[in-house]
Amino acid sequence: MCQALNETILHLFLHCSVALEVWKCLTQPYLDVYGMIFGVDTLVDWLKLWPIRGIQSFGRLVWKLLPYGVFWILWKTRNTKIFDNQEVKVEKICSEIKATVWYWCACSAHRRNFNFRDLIVSWNAIIKGDFVFDPG
Repeated sequence: MCQALNETILHLFLHCSVALEVWKCLTQPYLDVYGMIFGVDTLVDWLKLWPIRGIQSFGRLVWKLLPYGVFWILWKTRNTKIFDNQEVKVEKICSEIKATVWYWCACSAHRRNFNFRDLIVSWNAIIKGDFVFDPG
């Protein structure tokens, strides 16, 4: 995807410059998590190290699903770049990851007090558990 190295699974999903920008953007409130990327040798290791975070139930669920959303959208983006010759934009990738996680949370009662705009605009507050619900 970044055309910098031979594409391996680890490179594509964790160490590619595009993947690193995506992880940095989505884990911004938890810099320690972003730093852990450089110490893993497999995706299984990454998933095992993925910490439990978030105080609010919805934020905790979003955080729990995040690595799977990143993997899925990075894979789709890579295929779109290769087969459709479309450029990748980190902002678009991050928005698509958030939308995917939102969709995956659809059956959860924890999502009831939130709307998609909350997730997009208040991403950091939601995953940290600092989000203040404003019914108005």
